[in-house]
Amino acid sequence: MNSWQQIIKILYEYAFKKETELEYYNNNKYPKSVKLYLGRALPTGERLRMDVRNYYTPTDVTLPKINHTLLKFDDIAKSALHYVNKNIEYTPDKTQVGLPEFWMFPFETLHTKKGDCEDGAILLANILLKSGIPYWRVRIMAGDVKTNDGTGGHAYCCYLSDTTNEWIVLDWCFYYSESSQWLRWQDAKRYTSVWFSFNTKYCYSNDMLDRLDIETI
Repeated sequence: MNSWQQIIKILYEYAFKKETELEYYNNNKYPKSVKLYLGRALPTGERLRMDVRNYYTPTDVTLPKINHTLLKFDDIAKSALHYVNKNIEYTPDKTQVGLPEFWMFPFETLHTKKGDCEDGAILLANILLKSGIPYWRVRIMAGDVKTNDGTGGHAYCCYLSDTTNEWIVLDWCFYYSESSQWLRWQDAKRYTSVWFSFNTKYCYSNDMLDRLDIETI
């Protein structure tokens, strides 16, 4: 092995170590929990409690994939956010399926080209994974946001930037214009609390990611 190969090997090992440390830190910063959510229903109308991690289906061959040969993860995230915003029409669950709450799988949202906040967020998160972004850099979030009438429940994505290692809000519908300008989670004052969040492996309650306590912002 020549000197250049040794240097490349050292740099690769260092980068891998840093990524592994980041993965462990972000997966274990807050206590994990189990989240079963009444987001589905049988044809009879019976509501079903489902492990929210089942909404991740990155092996689905029908999912779109952002070509990332020359792109950084940040570029992929921006492209995926734009794709969902432009291709999915925001439609309340009551209007689309006649139920007050119904979480669709990514292939269902792609087929109907309609969905409400969590449907687009679930689709977006899966596109990020399908496009090569590591699972631990992607979270689906559920919590309260400020509205003109007070506060309301909302679901959206957060993504850990590969250039700054800061969490970024990827909101395809509610505050898309702010998200499209690369909104840091630390600065996202409209997002006032987190009920729960999850990646493909773990669920969390009240995980504020890299943000200070909400009252200090």
